[in-house]
Amino acid sequence: MWRPALSGSLTSARARLRQAPLRLLFDRVAGASGTAVTPGAFWRGLRLASLDATLSDVPDSAANAAACGRSSNGTRPGPFPQVRLLALVECGTKAMIGAVFDSFAVGERTLAYRSPTFCTTARVWVPRLPTRDGG
Repeated sequence: MWRPALSGSLTSARARLRQAPLRLLFDRVAGASGTAVTPGAFWRGLRLASLDATLSDVPDSAANAAACGRSSNGTRPGPFPQVRLLALVECGTKAMIGAVFDSFAVGERTLAYRSPTFCTTARVWVPRLPTRDGG
C-alpha cells in the first residue's frame, strides 16, 4: 500500500544527499522556457524576466545562526536564523532562470551583482519610477 513520505524522512534524505545532486538537478531544469508566442514572455523581441527575493526561516542552530544571521527588532534577535533567496524568473511562464542564496543581511542588489547567471543572462531595464511629487 502506497503512503506519502513523512516530512522527517524527506529531510533526512536531503541531508544525506548534501547539496551537489540538488545543484545539478537545479542546473538541469532551470532556464527560460517561453517562446515568441508565449503570452507575457517577450516584449518587442526581448525576453521579460524579473528579480524577486524572499526571506525564509531556517532551523535554529548555532551553525545556521553563524552562517545566516538573524533579523532583529532593535531590542532582541529574531527567533530563527534567516536565509535570503533571490530568483531570476521568466515572465509569462514563471520559469526560474537562476537563484542565489545568502544570509538575510546580504541585500538583494548585492546578490544580483554576485550571480553570474543574472549578469550574463539578462540585460536589465529599470524604468524610472515617479517620485512622490510626480517628478
